[in-house]
Amino acid sequence: SEGTLRRLYRTVRNYGPVGLGVYFTIGSLDLATFYLLIRWGVDMDSLLSLVGLQHLASSTNASASLATLGVAYACHKVLLPLRLMLTIGLTRPILRGLINRGLVKPRKIE
Repeated sequence: SEGTLRRLYRTVRNYGPVGLGVYFTIGSLDLATFYLLIRWGVDMDSLLSLVGLQHLASSTNASASLATLGVAYACHKVLLPLRLMLTIGLTRPILRGLINRGLVKPRKIE
């Protein structure tokens, strides 16, 4: 079975800037979502336990912006495997849509 990182590398190689754009868009949305959830008062102890970072719960003051960003980033990093799989799965349909709308020229895929 081909590893996830190898598949991501192949996706980026084959689909170029569209693959990178999909990856960075998913990552930005992911980080922003966690940041906003924390700022809006989500129960951090439960959230951190859910993503396997319960050791941060007692030492984090989520009211400070830097601490909030740090916790959001930690949650964001835990979800890396999910972001990679979403990038691999969504890049081809997004590229197809961009080609159909004439926004991107088709290119040969290896």
